[in-house]
Amino acid sequence: MNRIELFGCPADVATMDETVEWIERRIEKRQFTQHVVINVAKLVNAQSDAQLADSVRACDIVNIDGMGVVWGARMLGFAVSERVAGVDLFGRLLSLASTRDFPIFLLGATQKVVEEVARRSVRTYPALNIAGFHNGYFWDNEQAVVQRIRDSGGGFKVEAQQRI
Repeated sequence: MNRIELFGCPADVATMDETVEWIERRIEKRQFTQHVVINVAKLVNAQSDAQLADSVRACDIVNIDGMGVVWGARMLGFAVSERVAGVDLFGRLLSLASTRDFPIFLLGATQKVVEEVARRSVRTYPALNIAGFHNGYFWDNEQAVVQRIRDSGGGFKVEAQQRI
């Protein structure tokens, strides 16, 4: 994977397949991995939002999710072959988790939305091991949610599917 710099923001030039393979290797090694995608809006906002810029720079992989960024990178001379959309990557990672029996924990959105994502994910990938899920509103009890994720371990595939 080749890391480039676009307007002060890092970006990894990688195909979808390369990204999935890279993440799979990190999962196998049990390496913490933080991922983000960038589009034009995020690039623009990172220019004036230091916290956003720092968050992007802290990530292990920064995929290009937006044709505007792909075209801009190409105009600057970088060989970017494709965009790696976050939503498409999510589907590929669910498929990977299902076939490799990697447990997943869904975190984010409203409670109703995260429950629906869990339901649809299990319908699409019946072998998927959902270790747990939690909405994205947890700032008042962040440590408890982090501990819940750590403790989840992926040990209740059938229970999780029956619960949701």
